[in-house]
Amino acid sequence: MNKKGVIAEGIIWFVSLFVIVILLVLLFTSSVYLAGKKKIPIFGEGDSEISFEENVYSVGLSEILNSQIKIGEKSISLEELILNWNFGKEEDWKFLEEEGKKILTDFEFEYTNSNTENLRRRSFALKIYKENELNSKEIFSENFNSGFCVGVPCKNLFVYPILISSSEKINVALLASQEAVKNEK
Repeated sequence: MNKKGVIAEGIIWFVSLFVIVILLVLLFTSSVYLAGKKKIPIFGEGDSEISFEENVYSVGLSEILNSQIKIGEKSISLEELILNWNFGKEEDWKFLEEEGKKILTDFEFEYTNSNTENLRRRSFALKIYKENELNSKEIFSENFNSGFCVGVPCKNLFVYPILISSSEKINVALLASQEAVKNEK
């Protein structure tokens, strides 16, 4: 029996296992490090980055636009209501504004600021426009305060196009505000 081959094989297995463990530790630590960041750099050309905030707001806007509104016996989504209105009659806008305000108010939430331990409220608004933002209509939630917008000046966090035809669309932009809430203890 040749014991030299057995020892060499054991050493190869040990080194291989050691390299695999080192790679797993590096993968785990880099994952933990990147998970704590809101923006992750993409390696390669340019200085692009992946932003998780935009993805969160796109999902939030999608949920808002898919919220159902009861009209008599049937339900219609906010997106369909916007599409049906299409910058038409003023009385249709009043109904859209009223129902949109209820939906946006339902999406408001309170949270504790991790840095200051203050209770804060996040509120939302929708900006609806066709070609440019100058001719826009806006729907605000109950507690939206444009003086405390996320992004200065108040910026569109995510814009969702609703196609009317192949050449025409209505853009719906999501805006958010955050402000301190009084603790009533």
